[in-house]
Amino acid sequence: MKYKVGTDIEEIARIGDLLKKSDAFLKRCFTENEISYIENKGKAEESAAGMFCAKEAFSKALGTGFSNFGFRDIEILHDDKGKPYIHPVGRLAYMSSSDFELSISHSGNYATATVISSVVYTGLNKREYIMSSGQMKTADKLTHERIVPSVKLMENAARALLSEFGTVKGKKAVILCGSGNNGGDGVCLASMLFEKGCLVSVIFSDNKPLSADSKYYFDRLKEGIDVLFYSSINESRIREVISEADFAADCIFGTGFSGNLPENAKKLLSYIKCFTVACDVPSGVRSDDGSISEGVHVADVTVTFGAAKPCHYLYPAKDFCGKIIVADIGIPNDIIEEAGFEAEIITESTVKDFVPSRPENSNKGTFGTLCLSCGSENMPGAALLALKAALVSGVGLCTVESTENVKKLLQSQVPEAIYPSSSGRETAVLVGCGLTKNKEEVRRQLEKNLPTLLDADALNVLADDISLLCLNDSPKILTPHPLEMARLIRKTVSDVESNRFGIARNFAEKYQCVLLLKGHHTVIASPDGRLWVSKSGNSGLAKGGSGDVLSGFIAGLLASGFSAEGAAVCGVFCQGRASEFLTEKKGLRGYTPSDVASIIGRFIPECI
Repeated sequence: MKYKVGTDIEEIARIGDLLKKSDAFLKRCFTENEISYIENKGKAEESAAGMFCAKEAFSKALGTGFSNFGFRDIEILHDDKGKPYIHPVGRLAYMSSSDFELSISHSGNYATATVISSVVYTGLNKREYIMSSGQMKTADKLTHERIVPSVKLMENAARALLSEFGTVKGKKAVILCGSGNNGGDGVCLASMLFEKGCLVSVIFSDNKPLSADSKYYFDRLKEGIDVLFYSSINESRIREVISEADFAADCIFGTGFSGNLPENAKKLLSYIKCFTVACDVPSGVRSDDGSISEGVHVADVTVTFGAAKPCHYLYPAKDFCGKIIVADIGIPNDIIEEAGFEAEIITESTVKDFVPSRPENSNKGTFGTLCLSCGSENMPGAALLALKAALVSGVGLCTVESTENVKKLLQSQVPEAIYPSSSGRETAVLVGCGLTKNKEEVRRQLEKNLPTLLDADALNVLADDISLLCLNDSPKILTPHPLEMARLIRKTVSDVESNRFGIARNFAEKYQCVLLLKGHHTVIASPDGRLWVSKSGNSGLAKGGSGDVLSGFIAGLLASGFSAEGAAVCGVFCQGRASEFLTEKKGLRGYTPSDVASIIGRFIPECI
């Protein structure tokens, strides 16, 4: 076996100065367990310096630095004899403390740490995916056939669950288990909790474990763990055990669940009154479509493994998941991609692949011209917001085709735009923002046969005559909210919201366009059936004008040379990041779409 060594040295006085200034250093670098240890030591600066060194040495032993994980993904804990050891948590929870040896020493004004690693670290997934239950089952199978034994994957999953419970010594835990692999995760978790001094009860909703891996850990349950079976124990006894617990783990059913919860499972879940971590999905959630069975218990945290599942982004299931943690248990990206995935979650890595180069030897003509057919007498602001956002997308020029009054307003607000016709120079068109329902104008813009983004009333025109899309062979982006989507496909909003992935994909494939379905976790579908899902943004965007900003920005990207898919993905990402930035500055309620329009361009990854 090859070992890797990392060492680090730190000046104790420097750490002491950081501690005196504020608690920011502690909160940034240490977990609650570590902070408690530091604050209870006589010389806090020595403890903090040694533990900080250990984290740096750990990153060096892996050979990665902190590029893929943070300081708080590594806990430096101490055993009963005071010896420090490494406890990987968070994004590193799939690793084991036994993979590392740690020594910390102090000499004069310096702390030093050495870490010896026996684990091969291949890096965390840079891309994030959403996988169906079938795809995840395939990825699990490929992983344990080629890389990691299946019992090790189960152990890694249990360790990821364990990391969400914090300090457990002396507390009571109840683990609700089914007979499948989800129950096996729970059984393995029970032994880990017991080893940390927790009083553990395991309750099986039905039979003993049936899968081989579950049996493996069941046969190795620590003596002293209370094991109960719903079918053979008085119900009042079970209710008592669950009601007395300080925390619970829901490991009854996982991603393979279908149908309805059995009565025994519903009763067990109904007795939970404490902090609860769900394993992969809350029992009773149907993983692939986000629907739920009666009797689902609302989890405080859901820890899922390898990749998110559709139910973590679809309602009503998402409301039952609490905080969602995607734990890396050792399934590499290449296997996930081989197994297939439903959608890719939009991250900075995703966006970077779509951003074209921006040559220094260039002029305004190099980056295209966007024509905005937007605004009306009653909605001039929509055109203004779209125009302002377009101008910070990097597009070379913007021209406006609208009413005279709208043009006058824009001329007084936006000197950069061009108002006379620029026919023949445009490289993309935005039609719809504040336009009113004007079929002839939508037809005229589509007949230019340029890359086109259609929003707002342009979508309502299409709802009446979808054949208009056939007038344009160039890339097209449609950006409906759920009601507009319902009109386009002649369904209800409820129909749309219950099948966001499927409806977006089917429409994009049928009409060969990019479909951007707005909402919490916006979905983007491409003509070839690929899906992207946004995880950024917040409810501060739920204000009139946010859609105009998004459409203007995306259309500007489209005109400047982005692909239709790339413009949509980048636009959603940047708007989400801008909203999060503004929330920090002004609060969730305190920023406006105009604020977003003014800064959205700075979040294109090349600018970060």
